[in-house]
Amino acid sequence: VTTPPLRNDLFDETDEVLWEAKGEVGRFAIRLAVGQLLDYKRFEPGPISLGILVPRRPSDDLLAFIATVPAKAAWPDGSGGFVVHEG
Repeated sequence: VTTPPLRNDLFDETDEVLWEAKGEVGRFAIRLAVGQLLDYKRFEPGPISLGILVPRRPSDDLLAFIATVPAKAAWPDGSGGFVVHEG
């Protein structure tokens, strides 16, 4: 059985961060993003960071979960930029 190539949503070459974007901030979406990132990371040579891009700030509980991965979380700040939470 041939496995199709895995495609992550974004790779920041400057900071070496592998990002997975989700359209919601619920527990299921965050857990799915974590699983996807860990799967993708297996195929990346060298040390890289992980990040989850979401449309708004996750709950404190989910931010704590993301930090244990460890991964970053980022969401729009309302002025064209992003808030990056690094746990």
